[in-house]
Amino acid sequence: MSKKLKQAIYILLYDSIDTHDLEPDSDDEDFIETILALLVENNKKTCPYKNYSCDKSHCENNQQCGGDRWDIDCGMTNKEVWREFIKAND
Repeated sequence: MSKKLKQAIYILLYDSIDTHDLEPDSDDEDFIETILALLVENNKKTCPYKNYSCDKSHCENNQQCGGDRWDIDCGMTNKEVWREFIKAND
C-alpha cells in the first residue's frame, strides 16, 4: 500500500473508530483488523455476502445460511464472516 494511501486510511479510521495502537506505519494486517472492527460496528449483523455481493455462493458457509434476508444467520461470528468476505474478494 502506498504511503499516501495508508496515511489517508489511517486518518479515516482514526476519525471513525477507536484505533487503539494503530499507527500510520503499522503493517497491513493491523489496518485490516481495524477495518474489520469498523465494518462489524457499522453493519451490526448484516451479512456482507447478502448485502454487497448478491452472490452467496462465494461464502464458504452458504449451506448453513438461514432464511433471514440480511442478517448473519449461519452460526459464524460477525467478525469471521467479514474476514472471509474480505479474503474472498482479494
